[in-house]
Amino acid sequence: MAEFLTARIDLHLQERLAALHRDLDGLAAQAARALAEAGLRRVVLGGGALLNERLHDGLVARLGADRVLTPRRLPCNDGGLALGQVWVGARQG
Repeated sequence: MAEFLTARIDLHLQERLAALHRDLDGLAAQAARALAEAGLRRVVLGGGALLNERLHDGLVARLGADRVLTPRRLPCNDGGLALGQVWVGARQG
């Protein structure tokens, strides 16, 4: 019985994750249309979700921009935000 329940939980989780990826793909498609309509060919991406390589790569591919800028030297999640807060605090003395 425990194996059956575990399999059901795993299936439910997989279905929810698939739905999330479909939703994100739909949002990326809307963003791609907005970029095209505005004649923009460059985009800047940030946020902790971009640490997910699959999500990052899929989003970059879907947007179809000539240039996609993402953080390289600093983390794109709360770690980068905290570093920025330290920098502002240090400048304010």
